[in-house]
Order: sequence, then structure tokens, then C-alpha cells
Amino acid sequence: MTAHARFRDYDGRLRPVQATGSTRKQAEHNLKAVLARRSRIASGSTDLSGDSTFKRLVEIWLEDLDLQELAFSTRELYARDMRTLVQPAFKDYTLREISIMMVDRFLKKLAKESLSKAQHAKVVLNLALGLAVRYEAIERNPVRSVQRLRKPKRAVEGTDDRGARGGTSSRPGLVNCRASGAQA
Repeated sequence: MTAHARFRDYDGRLRPVQATGSTRKQAEHNLKAVLARRSRIASGSTDLSGDSTFKRLVEIWLEDLDLQELAFSTRELYARDMRTLVQPAFKDYTLREISIMMVDRFLKKLAKESLSKAQHAKVVLNLALGLAVRYEAIERNPVRSVQRLRKPKRAVEGTDDRGARGGTSSRPGLVNCRASGAQA
């Protein structure tokens, strides 16, 4: 069996594409694989695809950072954060496998340890996956859809029975005596 399709190549022209298989379903499956390969080649993204490893993305991202006008210390901070915070969690995944839920869980888990670490990880992961989107290896950046990282709420300071904050004086009725010098 043979499956046929028309494909718009990088030069804008429609060209016939075909693939064969022992069954109609197999021929269609083979045709989709051929079209996927041609699509990557036509888009110019042979460096990265959805099947590329996260490790490969990091290599290309670091090369891309070198081309940008970043301060040396910023580039080193990004590389360190990627190497120590993000890469251990995503090293075994392909780009296609990295989902919004996976990124969200990773950042929340890291935020329980340290909000600052989670924020740094989110920045470098966003930059790297943004590069993957620009290379058309993935369609969307999953970091953009995760929940915002927030500081945990602090406990409210106690107040006296009138709603005023308690001062440091041991005398009753005297509130914030050092600041105002007046009695309540």
C-alpha cells in the first residue's frame, strides 16, 4: 500500500510525498514519519527536535548564551544554576516529554527547600525551553504556564485589645512609647 500527501518545502513550493507499507495504516504511519523528518529539515532545526535530550538542549543553550551580550558573572550564574538545580531533574528526559505538570511539580518541590533556588531554576529553565521553542523543537514553553512562585505568608504580629500593635513598655495603656512619647 502507498500513502500520498503534499508537503510545502522550505522554498514555499508544494511537493508530492509518498511512503509505502504492508497495510494502509502502516503506509500512513510511514508517511507521517517522512513528513516529520522533512518538517524538521525544512524549518532548519536539525540541532534540536522533540526527541532531543534535555542535555543536548543545555549544550546548545550554553553556546547561545555565549553569543549574547551577558556579563560574565551572569552567564556563569545561569550555567551554575542549570547544572546544579535543573539538569539533575530533567537530564533523562527528551524535550517532548517535559510537560507543564512536570515543571510545576519540580518548581514547587524546590520552593519548599528554597524559594530563591526555585526562582533561579525557573529563570534558566524558561530561557532554555524558550530556545527550544525558537528552534521549533517544541511548540510551547511549559514554564510559561506554571503557577507563579510566591513567598509564604508571614505570621501577623499580635495586637492589643484596641487593635494597636503592642509596644515595648511594661506599663499598661502605653503603646509604642518610644516612637510617639504619648500615652494611649
